Amino acid sequence: MREIKFRAWDKKLYIMFPYEVMTCHKDHYQFGRRAMLSGFLQNPDYEVMQFTGLKDWNGVEIYEGDILSLTFLNSHLNKIYLDVKVEWGDWCYQLIDVKHNRFYSSLDRIKLNSTHAEVTGNVYQNPELLKN
Repeated sequence: MREIKFRAWDKKLYIMFPYEVMTCHKDHYQFGRRAMLSGFLQNPDYEVMQFTGLKDWNGVEIYEGDILSLTFLNSHLNKIYLDVKVEWGDWCYQLIDVKHNRFYSSLDRIKLNSTHAEVTGNVYQNPELLKN
């Protein structure tokens, strides 16, 4: 079973609350001592992202909203470079091609051990990475 973790982007303060700030109390999750996770989910000032259960080439955890740089060989053994963002959709984590803003693959189908995948940022702290 994968580890369930969250992080939250504060839209007003422009800061990311990492999962380390989060603690578990009885039957609910809580960010520090401030409010339950449901409070963050219902508050439009926060964007909550879930850990995918996967790590990149360097061991960095991959969350929703992360931007990955992928390097892999295609069927003609040509090296391909692709920047993708991680989104939840159709019951799986999807990789969306940043350049064309279209579905590339499900995250589950990418073999991270045979693909060089590296977290280069996220859509909130590094929006410039989304530009073509």
